[in-house]
Amino acid sequence: LWGVRDWVPVGPQAPPPPRPLRVLSYNTLSSDILKRKCVDYGWIHAGAPCRGFHAARARSLKVEVRRYAADLMCLTEVEGVEWRKTLPAKCDTCSEGRCVAVAAVPSQHSELASDAPHEAAWAEFLTSQGYEAVYRSRPSPMGKADGTIVAYRKGRIEGVDVGRLYKLDAYLPLMRLFVGREGIPSTRHGPGTNNIAVISVLRDCSTGLKFTFAAVHLYWNPEYEPYKQLQATLVHGLVHRAGYPAIVAGDFNAIAGSESYDNLRRPAVKEWGMPALLGRGGADAVRLGVPEGADLKKLCQMLDECGLLWVGVRVTWAAVPVAAASISAMSPRGGEDVVFASADTDSAVTTSYCLAQPRAAAADLARDLRPAEVVFRLEGTEALGAADGSAMTGVEYVFRSASDAEFHSAYGSYRVHVSDQLPEPLVLRRHSNFQNKTNETTHEPMFTTYTPKTPAPDGTPAGQPGFIGTLDYIFHTGQLETRRVARLRRYEDVPDGLPTAAADHSDHLPICAELALRK
Repeated sequence: LWGVRDWVPVGPQAPPPPRPLRVLSYNTLSSDILKRKCVDYGWIHAGAPCRGFHAARARSLKVEVRRYAADLMCLTEVEGVEWRKTLPAKCDTCSEGRCVAVAAVPSQHSELASDAPHEAAWAEFLTSQGYEAVYRSRPSPMGKADGTIVAYRKGRIEGVDVGRLYKLDAYLPLMRLFVGREGIPSTRHGPGTNNIAVISVLRDCSTGLKFTFAAVHLYWNPEYEPYKQLQATLVHGLVHRAGYPAIVAGDFNAIAGSESYDNLRRPAVKEWGMPALLGRGGADAVRLGVPEGADLKKLCQMLDECGLLWVGVRVTWAAVPVAAASISAMSPRGGEDVVFASADTDSAVTTSYCLAQPRAAAADLARDLRPAEVVFRLEGTEALGAADGSAMTGVEYVFRSASDAEFHSAYGSYRVHVSDQLPEPLVLRRHSNFQNKTNETTHEPMFTTYTPKTPAPDGTPAGQPGFIGTLDYIFHTGQLETRRVARLRRYEDVPDGLPTAAADHSDHLPICAELALRK
């Protein structure tokens, strides 16, 4: 048979499509946390791990990171000393200069271990592998801060504005107004949680696409769910403000299917109420103002940075027929009237008044949120009484995210991986500490972190694990799509939790996805 011969190019040839962008996110487990929780990680040895162990673990983490050959990386919980210094390979305190725990860290992937400086500090190691990298530390009153590495492969990605650090505690004055003082977590060093977002603007050299990359590490405690939701809203706003397609990765500490998770993906559906300072105005008016002690200029700047729109006010009445009351305008001193478009009855005693034109810019907010004379028009009822505030029990300014963009989850796009990670999902769902809410709708992995069982006195694992669920994600905006994701460890591989002596040296799994421009 004649068959197919070689082809001879004649006309212009279309270039091959660019390779998808490979993104890695990995919480590497801070060595300081590992020291403090060494009892929980019972496979190490009795007592705190020594320097030799930490050096061996750091080497193994670098080998693991290198396996993925990622173009773009977010590495969280990396200690500053490990970023800039090479850890000693030997331990002076253990017999024969070598800790017995080092033997628990195998020389993984020997084919990779010989041709790269895995013993070196993270900065030197990433440079040797062809990456540009920046390190941003989260603040710590004790001076033992860990931080986040953002690394991108030279030749594939070019930095435009790299490593802009946002300390989320800087927004505490704004957050207190939304969730109250009691809603802000505290440590013995004061209120706040030292969480950060590192936001960069990068350019894909293959496509010319400019995009935002946010590396995120958010707060963990589910007892402060409104605070966690607000952190998610702030991050979404900071990313949206850059105005480019976005990739957002990291340890979000948000259980799949929780309100924090939903707020990460679609923050515009959540409204935030800020109590207004209520005072008497004229004969038929109420005077509203920002809460006492709030710095109006700084407050409006924060609202602008976080992309929060002022969309209206919400009034709670003292059990009166609210349909009788409407607002025509607010009249800030020194400003133009703020016009309201509509009123909606939320409940028997609550009415929301929506602005005709939501306010976002700091200058507009600073003008319109000044103490204002508000006239409530009363129609056809005597029960309401005078419109001087006596019929009101509270007034809130209402805000929501200016971004209608949805974050799409890379692993949530892969709808068959549940059976890949766990052959019998019901086995894990029956687990008393399984935390994910709705894997059937989120399609997220069954777990990305699995803290170990509580050790028995003899050092063997016993009892139930502290936590098992999904906290790590790679999100992207709608201009991008997921092509592939890396398969995760199976439950049967880590029955006693993470880390393991055999292979996994963090309490989180690395996650990796390939993203491309949507056609």
